[in-house]
Formats: sequence, structure tokens, C-alpha cells
Amino acid sequence: MSGYDVEIKWRAFELHPELPPEGGSLGHSDGERAAESRARLRAMAEEAGLEMNFRDVVSNSRLALEAAEFARDQDKLDEFHRAVLNAYWVDSKDIGDDAVLAEIGGSVGLEPNLLRAAAVTRTYRERVDYQLGVARELGIGGVPAFIFNERFLLQGAQPFAVFEQVMERLLQEDGG
Repeated sequence: MSGYDVEIKWRAFELHPELPPEGGSLGHSDGERAAESRARLRAMAEEAGLEMNFRDVVSNSRLALEAAEFARDQDKLDEFHRAVLNAYWVDSKDIGDDAVLAEIGGSVGLEPNLLRAAAVTRTYRERVDYQLGVARELGIGGVPAFIFNERFLLQGAQPFAVFEQVMERLLQEDGG
């Protein structure tokens, strides 16, 4: 964050834990409302200079969260995280598929077979479970969510000015 000494720590959050492992529909009964929501999200992405596409089937993100922990242990979390977001939102890939995750991992320098083995054996299940529990305890109910110095919680897309206000408040309270 410009002008501030900020360290970002990505943590797991399942937006739709109710989805089966193969993914599925979110069950929006109002097709018009869902279309309006997608149009609004797409417009926000375009405003930020990003491309956003939607899959017909929503991926269950649990394996991707666990694969991200594998990437964290290999010091490739940021690269993997960006690649997963791009694969899902731009390329419309199923990030709930271990083969797709292995391909994404390989694209950022991770060993695809090791990543896939970690996903299939659920090596990082407990670590992700812990992070999800912390999110529940903090009352996080959506993404994005931002926690500052374990004191301030912002949820949802926010203007940059809001982040600056939080940073200034932290600096004042911490005597910076």
C-alpha cells in the first residue's frame, strides 16, 4: 500500500462451503437478479482494469485453498493465488479440480505432481480448517475481508480512501 509499510497475509475463506466437491449451482431462483449481480461485478472489474467471466458451474474452492497452503510452504503463495484467480475469473477453469490446480501450480514454478498429491491426500486440510475457524470467530461473512493489526475488520470492496483512513488511525494509535 503506497506510503505505508504493509505486509499482506492471505488466509483461507470458503464463500460457498455448501457446494459439493464437483461444484454446482448457487440455486439462484431469480435468473434476472443473478444476471444483474454478474453485470454489476463485471462493471466493477472493468472499472479496475480487470476481466471477469463467469462459469455455468461454480467451483468448490476447498481444494484450491488447500493447494494454496502447499504454495505457501514453497514460497509461491502470491504467484499461485494470482494464477488461481486468473484461471477462475478470466479463463473460466474449475479450480475445484486437482488436475487444473496442478496445471496452475506448474505455471508458477511449483512441482505439479507434488501439488496434486498434496491436494488429493488433503495434506493441508487441518491448516485450512483452522483458518476457516478463525474467520468464523472474527465474524467474516464474505470476501474480500481485511484485518488490520488484528484490530480493524473491513469487509467488501472498499475505496482506497477507506484503507488510507484505517492506516492513518493505526499510525495515530500506535504513536507512528
